[in-house]
Amino acid sequence: MSIPSPADERTPNPAERPAPNPSRDVGARTNAAVGVTTEDLIGTPVGSPIWRRIAGIPERAPEGWVRPKPTRTELRTDIVLGLILATAMALNEWSANAAGVYGDTGGSALWTRIAYPCAVVILISVRRRAPIAALVVSTVVFIGGFFVSYHELFFTQMLYFVVFYSCGAWSRHRNIGAWARLLVTCGTIAWVMVGVVASVVMNEPVDLPTSTVDNTAAYAVFTMLANFTYYIGAYVLGNIDYVRTGHAALAAEQARVLREQRTKLADQAVKLDRVRIARELHDAVAHHVSLMGLQAAVARRSLPAGEESARAREQLEAVESNAREAIEELQGILATLRASESDTGMVPVVGAEPDHRTVSPSTRGVAQLPELVGQLRQAGMSLSFATVGEPQPLTPSADLAAYRIVQEALTNVRKHAGPSASAEVRLRYGTERLEIDVTDDGFGPITGAAVSAHVEFAGGGRGIPGMRERASAVGGTLEAGPRPDGGFRVRVSLPIKGSRGLR
Repeated sequence: MSIPSPADERTPNPAERPAPNPSRDVGARTNAAVGVTTEDLIGTPVGSPIWRRIAGIPERAPEGWVRPKPTRTELRTDIVLGLILATAMALNEWSANAAGVYGDTGGSALWTRIAYPCAVVILISVRRRAPIAALVVSTVVFIGGFFVSYHELFFTQMLYFVVFYSCGAWSRHRNIGAWARLLVTCGTIAWVMVGVVASVVMNEPVDLPTSTVDNTAAYAVFTMLANFTYYIGAYVLGNIDYVRTGHAALAAEQARVLREQRTKLADQAVKLDRVRIARELHDAVAHHVSLMGLQAAVARRSLPAGEESARAREQLEAVESNAREAIEELQGILATLRASESDTGMVPVVGAEPDHRTVSPSTRGVAQLPELVGQLRQAGMSLSFATVGEPQPLTPSADLAAYRIVQEALTNVRKHAGPSASAEVRLRYGTERLEIDVTDDGFGPITGAAVSAHVEFAGGGRGIPGMRERASAVGGTLEAGPRPDGGFRVRVSLPIKGSRGLR
């Protein structure tokens, strides 16, 4: 299965794309240093594999996937977390001030003691719904704390870490989120380092017990490592969360597709079994019942007139009547079984061996065609049979299909060609194909006194579609239609075993 890209990745303009290779196109249009264009920087994510890693874009995610917005439960959880964090911040600031931790600097101003906990509740509450906006505001709040003398740092830094992490984990616009985090990280670290360097250059002591040049340099390294670990940790963890969610969504989507396919295959198996049963009812059972009715009609007309024959004639008429009723019942059953045949969703593949569930276990084939012709001749049909060429073996499914197609074609001759029609069955063996011709010189439906001898066959007009279906299932073709000089013709071409059509 090919793994699609997230839907929020903008594909290049087709007019600008010489080949359908997105990565190659992007590379041709991107900045060599960064891997993305200026337009892409403010839009939805697209870029080189390196940029995809920086922006936290999943390589494996369902097509069209972006992380869903937070649920109501998650939003309520954030509100509770914000309240807890704001309470802890206020208590920490009050207790540190009461204990004299801040020394001569005194405590924070009253308005900051109120404003900062309130900001915490708001920022934590919206960190998933508006992660980029929350990051921008929290950056202003966090840095502003150094200028308004808000001394509480522990929970303030915890707040900022959570918001920074959430921007990477929940931002649906990966480019904007990535650049916002990169700018904040680089800007904050640069600001701290500039301050330390300025202290060294201007010979102003930093806040250390013993301020020397060496101590200041060590403090600069310590500050750089602390800030680098803080920001990079939040950055990487946010990306990991977003990518993990994309992979989980792909796994869930694949499981859903597999469930649907399993259900569809099970439904198709049932429908294919119904079609197979319908075929056998159409081709075998109904054929023999129709033949029995026809033979009874011929026997009844052959009886001499007289009182002794009247009783036998009544019995034969009862056989004809029962045959007609049986055909009507089979027609209803057949219609029920094949009602959903067109919904199976299975398209026969030319040259492919059909599934064993669709193949009848019958042993009938081309070798039994002379027997079938003999039965029909005994029933009164004028029928000839000929074979041209050296007989070649067929696959079992093609062999059965040939027999059933000829059987159905001759049944249609009995039904529609008229009582005086004659038919011809001709088999022509080639090097790769077997061609079957079934022709008649009939003129139309049976009428007049011969109606009682005609027994309706099951299928409701499904004879030719059924024959075509059988031929297609084994890689063959079928043509059926009136002849120019009168009558009807059914022509079938089936692959011979070992030919290219069945490899």
